[in-house]
Parts: sequence; structure tokens; C-alpha cells
Amino acid sequence: MSALNVAAAELNLSQLVDIYTQNAPALQAQQAKVQALEAELGGTTTWAAPDLAFTLGQNSQIYGGMSLGQEFALPGKRQSKTKVKNAEIKGAQLERQGVERQGRNQIIALAVQQYALQNAVAGGDSTLRNLQQLQNLWHNRSTAQPQVASVLLLQNQVAQVRREQTELRAQWWALWNQMQALVGADLKPVLWHAPDGVKLPSLDEILAQVSGKSELQAARQNLSVSAAQQEQITWSQRPDLLVQGNYMWQADVRDWSVMVGISLPFAPWANGENRSARQSLQAERLAAELNLKSQEQYLVAQIRSLYAQAQSLAQQIALIAAEQLPTLQQARAAIERTLLAEANLTQWLEVESQRRALLVEHIQLQAQYWQTVVALAETAGLSPLTWWPAWTGSEGEL
Repeated sequence: MSALNVAAAELNLSQLVDIYTQNAPALQAQQAKVQALEAELGGTTTWAAPDLAFTLGQNSQIYGGMSLGQEFALPGKRQSKTKVKNAEIKGAQLERQGVERQGRNQIIALAVQQYALQNAVAGGDSTLRNLQQLQNLWHNRSTAQPQVASVLLLQNQVAQVRREQTELRAQWWALWNQMQALVGADLKPVLWHAPDGVKLPSLDEILAQVSGKSELQAARQNLSVSAAQQEQITWSQRPDLLVQGNYMWQADVRDWSVMVGISLPFAPWANGENRSARQSLQAERLAAELNLKSQEQYLVAQIRSLYAQAQSLAQQIALIAAEQLPTLQQARAAIERTLLAEANLTQWLEVESQRRALLVEHIQLQAQYWQTVVALAETAGLSPLTWWPAWTGSEGEL
């Protein structure tokens, strides 16, 4: 794997996606499949190989001869083969587009999870600073010392926050390793800087774009392949033109001839096989049409559900940020004003614990919201980067 050497100020998710499209083994495998089908396309336009035969024998005299025959298929026969192969190539290209989009959105989902962990670590670091400042404050006091139980509670909270910070950093590194494996490159660690807010389009705007999802297009393309295969079966029963030249000699006699005829590639006993093949393709096409319709209905239902979930999460996030967190901040500030005089450390720790739990919930809800937005985009066959300004990153690690 190659190292990522991009200036920190220039790094963004779009650049990471570009590296993915160039290096990811999954995409390379899909591209190889397309190239294999394209290589087979050339064989559909070539003529059949000629038949060349030599004869040499002896009766009363030595005799010999040569014959050269060529079969010429009707233009429609070769075109039907080309049509099938072109349809298969188009389907493979659409499959590749789907794999590429899924990879892009997986990268974005990993970045979202990393960013949420960064926020959680930053919140934990802030809590640690507050607790440590409080420890120093009480160590420097000579009067109104708090009870031993309160001091032990304070020490326990410091140890718990440190343990949580260690776990969060381990999760961040695990996600970064997944990112490297997905992108297919050896990356320098990056701390993400996400924009505020998501410019989520309306539900109707998203639903209007569902039909363009590459998986649905590939399913429709499979219907085209089936139709082309049925046409190819029909053409395979058409006759071919035969041209054959013969040259014979015996003693001093020389003779040559040219014959033109037709080749009948079918026989009465083969009609049943061709009929069965057509019926099988028709049944497969009907099943594919029904599956496509079912898939479209399922995607619409999923998009509606994810959109409603995103709106609900956004409302919860706004409620915590606008009302609950400020209320706890005010309560803690009121306690701090009497902290030194009344030694009410336990009460302060209780409020701080509530504030931290609410802050963690707020960060988790934000992460769920972002992940829901990514899932919404993936379900609709879109990129969530179109709803966010560019994410940037700077070299660094937790």
C-alpha cells in the first residue's frame, strides 16, 4: 500500500474517496470483470473459422484434392450476440458503480464515527480538567474540608473518565485501521473537522432520485440482457450461407467446383430445447420484473423511515443543546459559587455527573443522526457529501 502524502490543510473526504477509487481491491476486481466482458465482445463480430480439408489416396492411380468451405451467418445473428454482450457489459459497469458508491459511503460512515469519538474524547478531556481543578482546589484549602466519602467519589470519577478516554481512543484507532483497509492505502492518521449542520433535502427530492440508484439500473439492465438472449435464440434457428470450393486431381485430370448452399442449424428434435430455453428466459424475466418492483417499494419505505428517524434525532439534539445542557450548566455554576463556603462537593459532583451523562447522550445522538443521514444517502443511491460542505482533516491522532 502507498502512503498518503497530502498537505493537512488540503485533506478532505473527497480526496480520500479518490484514493479509494484508485487503490481499492474491490473496485479493481469489478473493473477486471468489465474488461473481461469487453474482451469477449470482439468475438461476437468475427466470422466462423473456415473448413479446410485435404484428400490423398490411391486406387489404380494416385489421386488427391482439397476443399475450402466458409459459413456466413446472417447479419442479425452476429448482431444478436453483440447485443447480448453489450447488455452484459453495461450491467457490469452499473455493478461497479454500485460497489464504488457503497465504498464511498462506508468511508464517510467511518469518518462520521471517528468524528463522534473525537467529540467524546474532547468532552472527556474537558471533564477531566474540571475534576482535576476541583481536586487542586480542595487540596489547597485549610478549612471546611469535605467529607472523606466526597473526596473518594471525586477520585473515582477521575479514574472512570480516564478509563473511558482510553476505551474511546482504542475505538478511534480501530476505525482508522478499517479506513486504511477499505481505501487500500497506508494513511497518516487524520483528525476530522466536520461542518456544522446538514443541508438535508426534502423527502420528495430524495425519493425523486431513487430510480437512478445503480442497483436498480443494473436490475433493469438484466431485463435487457434477458430480452437480448431471447432474440439470440430466435436468430440461432435461422439458416447460414455456405460457400465451398473443391479441387480434385487424378493422373492428368484436374477438376474444380464451387458450391453455394444453406446450413440449417436446427432440427425438429431440437425445437423442444429452444422452446424450453425461451420459456425459461421469459419466466426469469417476469421474476426479475417483480423483484425490481418489490425492491423499489422497499427502498421507498426505507427512505421514509430513515428520513423520519433523522428528523426525530435532530429534534432531540436541538432540545438537549437548547434547554437541558444550559439548565445543568446554570445549576453547576450556582453550586460553584457556594462550593468553598459550604463544602458541598457531593452536590457538585452529582450535577457534574448528570451534565456529563447528558453531554455523552448529546454526542451519541449526533453520531446516530450523522449515521442515519449516511444510511439515507446510501439507500437512495446518493452521496451524503452533497448535503454537507466538504469535510476537512488535519494530520494528527487521539
